[in-house]
Amino acid sequence: MSELIPRISSKIHDFLNLLFAVDAECILCGEEAHTDNFGMCKNCASMLIYPNDTEDLLNKNQYLDGICVAFAYSGTVPDGVLRMKYGHRLYLSEKFAALMDVREDWEIDVAVAVPMYKKKLNARLYNHSDLMARFLCSRLRIPYDGSLLMRIKPTPAQMRATRKDRLVLQAGSVLASDDCDGKSILLIDDVCTTGSTVNECAKVMKEKGAKAVYVTVFAHGKA
Repeated sequence: MSELIPRISSKIHDFLNLLFAVDAECILCGEEAHTDNFGMCKNCASMLIYPNDTEDLLNKNQYLDGICVAFAYSGTVPDGVLRMKYGHRLYLSEKFAALMDVREDWEIDVAVAVPMYKKKLNARLYNHSDLMARFLCSRLRIPYDGSLLMRIKPTPAQMRATRKDRLVLQAGSVLASDDCDGKSILLIDDVCTTGSTVNECAKVMKEKGAKAVYVTVFAHGKA
């Protein structure tokens, strides 16, 4: 029996580390290191790029009224995002949300995350964007309503898709609630590439009467 204790303790340690980052590991590269107040090692922090092309995103996505992007999808940012999405590092959703923000001139009534198709959600067990949104809204004291959007059609991986292809894939994939009527809404996601996903979400919410749709994402990358 005593021989099992170290093994059990090791399994518990691994499980807790997945959920709560027991060890001091960088939120981006995942390596154990001395980290800053945001949980990044010196090397990863030095590679961060702050986007300056959000105006281009707005010009190409007519249903968006504003967008905030924390970082460019470069350096080790993709590593951190992929660990959160597929590596079950749930604690990263809170860490990333702490680095996201909204503009002071945005008047926001309620927030919602980009939804995940039910079958994919059942397979993954969590929607990382929903987790990020809840942490962000808690910090900013913004009401959150996950029922404002529903994914009604699955969309395949879009990593190699062109903007035109992405628009086709996203069309008709999301349904908005009547509760959007008359509200200024904050839409939250992890990564924005061409903006086709958030634009489709904004479109259906405005069709339901939303006054404005603002977007905040952790990272923006080129298609």
